Amino acid sequence: IKACTAALLAFRGDVDGASAALKEARAVAPGSAAPPRATEVALMRASGWIAVASGDFEEAYRRFGAMFLSNADPAHFVISYRAVADLAWAATRCGRTEEVAPLIARIGRQVMVKPPARLRLLQHQATALATAGHRAERHYKLAVFDPAGEQRPLDPARARLHYGEWLRRARRPPEATMFVSAALEGFETLGGQPL
Repeated sequence: IKACTAALLAFRGDVDGASAALKEARAVAPGSAAPPRATEVALMRASGWIAVASGDFEEAYRRFGAMFLSNADPAHFVISYRAVADLAWAATRCGRTEEVAPLIARIGRQVMVKPPARLRLLQHQATALATAGHRAERHYKLAVFDPAGEQRPLDPARARLHYGEWLRRARRPPEATMFVSAALEGFETLGGQPL
């Protein structure tokens, strides 16, 4: 629960509260016993979000990247895959898109056999972020327009932000404004201050 609390507080921009919750979560393990793998990976993700909330995308990239092994296997079979878009976003923000692209592609080959809707949409978002040129637009559209994404409003809001940024770079400002505005509305509704 403390790992989830840390991630939620970071998402809301409360870096001090998130850091305190993360410290408490790490102290829960009795003695020298390591926490369960799921908890350990959830703590990695929470620490990545604390880095995002602090504006340190290099550290966020390192933290989210630790959720996957070098061969793209997940450190945890559920929690790691939920962070694939986080990883791609952090890589893009700190100038490591080319570095992360092969990893995102390998993760996609593992996930995209018969993924649940959320993982499919997160993978499209990650692929779009890690793809250069106009090939990215197809993945952005798949991440943004699939109605299955509306069950978890943070994911499509982030996809809209990333697509809007891409549209701005593609010199399509009216479309970009529409998507960035929709993303902002979603983030304000959810209390996602750092986003």
